[in-house]
Amino acid sequence: MHEKRFHGGAERLRTPARIAMLETARAVGMCTDGSAIASVLDVGTGSGIFAEAFLEAGLKTTGIDPDIELLALARSYAAKAVFMEATAEKMPSRMRPSIWFYSVTSSMKLTPR
Repeated sequence: MHEKRFHGGAERLRTPARIAMLETARAVGMCTDGSAIASVLDVGTGSGIFAEAFLEAGLKTTGIDPDIELLALARSYAAKAVFMEATAEKMPSRMRPSIWFYSVTSSMKLTPR
């Protein structure tokens, strides 16, 4: 399992071009539109790009990822979020977020309107 884990320089995950392509503000808006959302669990948070965006939107944010080096990078960008070393299959049972966001899909670009 997890043979598709990220391998490579973490700095590649946070290039301005990649962040722009991910359309984080749009993704956050689509996830929260018309809902009373208080918290989010970012599964596969990696370097925390989406966790950072959810945090900036005022949501209590938790990110999980099996890669401790990426979690350290995520913490440097979103210090007020909670980050834990975990996988979706072995998540702490106490987590009860309003929405679950799977960052593993973040490599796909959103369809233009």
